Amino acid sequence: REIYSRAKMGFTFPSEISLRGHLRSQIEEMYLSVDGFESVGISREACHHLWQEFLQNTSGITWARVWALYVLLCWVRRNILVVS
Repeated sequence: REIYSRAKMGFTFPSEISLRGHLRSQIEEMYLSVDGFESVGISREACHHLWQEFLQNTSGITWARVWALYVLLCWVRRNILVVS
């Protein structure tokens, strides 16, 4: 009875925990090495700012947003000549 009668509680998706945990150094390395990405319109400052806002738990900066940019950066690095 105490479980279904209690107030709603939030939870953290495992993806967010992973980005802040064991994937953090991998994400940071990619976000900090985006020098060559300006040629395809990706700003190093914007990447760095997004990552800092995520780490500071800024409202509206979700794990999905950080992950989407990371995946895009990986794709660009693999498929377009980018010097890192």
